[in-house]
Amino acid sequence: MNNEHLNKVLVENYSKLEKQEAKKLYQFIVQSKSKGVSQQAADELMQKYGITNTQTNALLKNLMARQFIQMVSNQQKKMYYMTELAPKALNLPPWFTNGHFDDQYATNLMNLVKQTIQVARQVVVNLDYITNVVRNNPQLTSKLNEDDVKTLVNALVADGSVIEFESLQHNCKCYLVPQQQGVFGPYFQGGYYKTVPCGKCQLIGLCESGSGIESKTCVYIQQWLKGE
Repeated sequence: MNNEHLNKVLVENYSKLEKQEAKKLYQFIVQSKSKGVSQQAADELMQKYGITNTQTNALLKNLMARQFIQMVSNQQKKMYYMTELAPKALNLPPWFTNGHFDDQYATNLMNLVKQTIQVARQVVVNLDYITNVVRNNPQLTSKLNEDDVKTLVNALVADGSVIEFESLQHNCKCYLVPQQQGVFGPYFQGGYYKTVPCGKCQLIGLCESGSGIESKTCVYIQQWLKGE
């Protein structure tokens, strides 16, 4: 891939990032070229800007979900690369053609995932459910595995099109489409969950088990479950 094309991709992706910290991290990874950036190097860079390791991890997940970067595990060491410069041995998801990101196909797949979440009724809408429904869709032209579906779901969560929350009743992560776009799914009939705290939480992107910001210790969710 020539430098002209790389610069074009960089400028286009860079313009789509709203947060300055995300721009700094993405630029750092791009500048590493084929050498890649380790988790430690990413953490150390962002610490200079007052960003915690947990926040850096969330930024990396966001960039990966949007397919701006790729992560490769090498001897238990995580390395991050600009997608276009990732090692050729990397197994790219089905929405890549000849090593290039197919934006239209990826968009179609994300719409399929979002629709699957939106129309689900009286079921536990977790990753297993979404994967089973999407993989059995007769219109699907490529084979998706669970990791592929998870990447698509993460992209929707990062974009704010889908909300991820920890279901205390089912002990798993579940998903829903925000109320303004129509809420369906497990126990969401009648708009009962339209006041779910996660939908308004500014830390939703950092909320995950073991991160220090998680639903089981969230005061707002506990109050909400008690009807307060």
